[in-house]
Amino acid sequence: MPPICTQSKMTVLFLLSFSQHHGTKIIPSAKTRTLFSKNAIRSMHANNTGVLREEDLGSGSGNSAGIDIDKDVSVLCDQGRMKEAMDILHGMDRLGVTAEFSTYAFLLHGCANKKAVVEGKLVHAHIIQTGSKTEDMFLETKIVIMYAKSGHLEYARKAFEEMPERNVISWTVMIAACARLRHDEEAVDLFYRMRQTGIAIDHFAFASVLPACANLAALEVGMEVHQDIARNGFECNVFVGSALVDMYVKCGNLEAARNVFDKIPERNSVLWTVMISAYAKNGQGEEALRLLYQMQRSEIQPSKFTYAVVLPACANLSALEHGKEIHQEGMHRTGLLIRPRSSFRKCLSEMCSHGLQ
Repeated sequence: MPPICTQSKMTVLFLLSFSQHHGTKIIPSAKTRTLFSKNAIRSMHANNTGVLREEDLGSGSGNSAGIDIDKDVSVLCDQGRMKEAMDILHGMDRLGVTAEFSTYAFLLHGCANKKAVVEGKLVHAHIIQTGSKTEDMFLETKIVIMYAKSGHLEYARKAFEEMPERNVISWTVMIAACARLRHDEEAVDLFYRMRQTGIAIDHFAFASVLPACANLAALEVGMEVHQDIARNGFECNVFVGSALVDMYVKCGNLEAARNVFDKIPERNSVLWTVMISAYAKNGQGEEALRLLYQMQRSEIQPSKFTYAVVLPACANLSALEHGKEIHQEGMHRTGLLIRPRSSFRKCLSEMCSHGLQ
């Protein structure tokens, strides 16, 4: 088995002990491409044991047409059937068959989507034991993604820091995870570290760090990131633009937010709603209404969230007729007003109260 060079001793011992505790048998073998016969896969799933027998192996020819292991693992992972997908990996162990990188990638992807960190740790341990992870950036990034999506930032951070090389995807995953889990200062620090490496920063990375700037109300940092965005030509990107608008709004600079908003040629419902909400929450109800009508003229359909943020503006303006009109439209298009405790009904009551005063 190849030596494990990129893993710390503590990580290896922890993961291997974890796999042994859960009864996972890890058997290294020569790297090979093996096809299981249809009968082998059917036998394993029919018995619900996760055990593949020698006699179930097919040659991939004749009546025993071969099935790519990856295809079956991928289907099971897409369906959220992680136990069965792991059973295939364990069955391969028992037969001395080494998994390909792609098999591990499917398993890690499935674990990430299901937030199945227990299974993800087992896959990670399996990769370490077989030496498959050594200097493979793609697989190492998948491990970071799995831990990050599962909300285990400590494990994600450890896997990330132990990577000998990192690409923009691995950096972005860590930045986004830190921002999502409200480790905002760490997210900003990671962004600066990435910038110092000279890696070409893409729009996903920029959009990932801006929420951290917003949460910190770090306007100067946000403006510095904005300058980088403009230099790289991403200012008109709707995803980056939405994050920029949100950052400026949360930092209290509506003028800068509107300037960014106006530069974006194609705006989606989320971006419109963020800007409308900003005006509504900052006591500029008339501007919120104007922007709503402009949104409707642009043929972008307001969402339930758009109606939810604009109706309070009508209540504050005592704009009863406008409020009724928006209320009826929201009821017709979203159907949310049927619910007795709807926030829309509450806003309508407030508008009527203002109108009677």
